[in-house]
Amino acid sequence: MGKRLSWGLLIGAIAVMMPPDAWAQDWKDKPVAKWTASDAQIILADSPWTKSLTAMPGKPFEKKAPADRKARRSGSHATTAPPESPQTATQDPVKLLLRWETALPVREARLKTKDPLVIPLDDGHYAVAVYGIPKSVIVADGGQSARQLKSGATLKCLGKNVLKPSRVEILLPESGPVVVYYFSRNIEITWRDRKIDFAARVGLLKFTQAFDTGEMILQGKLEL
Repeated sequence: MGKRLSWGLLIGAIAVMMPPDAWAQDWKDKPVAKWTASDAQIILADSPWTKSLTAMPGKPFEKKAPADRKARRSGSHATTAPPESPQTATQDPVKLLLRWETALPVREARLKTKDPLVIPLDDGHYAVAVYGIPKSVIVADGGQSARQLKSGATLKCLGKNVLKPSRVEILLPESGPVVVYYFSRNIEITWRDRKIDFAARVGLLKFTQAFDTGEMILQGKLEL
């Protein structure tokens, strides 16, 4: 009897010492309507739909300069790099956050946290947003940057055609630039695809992130 009492006191003491949320259910086990603000923050920061990575800058493109006659005779070739622009200014690793904005868990979590940032969404596209890109890398020049970003991004599933974004939007909130890539839903992605690889290049930053479709399930349904 004494041992049972001791174990009961020990468990009670541990419960008192642990934070209030420590015994709470995981958000995966709860109906969406019962998600707490803490659940929503986890989904937006680190979940199957939200991934963090470190992007490493690559080398700037180099093109050959017109060679003069003397250089041609000697067989030498001169190369020159284009002048540094805001898009190629960063030389340091950059921490990025990628989020599948059209996924129901993300949309519900944003509502729960009352996120003021409005990201345009529609039923015909998947939307993947990239946060953390330095302001120096983004040039708001009437759409030229968006066109360049569109050409440097892909979404790939094993055994399916590589998807290119239909469009790219650059949002400039006070917290920092957000680049949103929109991919057509004409090519359906299912849980059987197992993995989705998102790849993009922004200025000198080049990065790839995998999303596991087996984990992107909410209440028995793949959410993208």
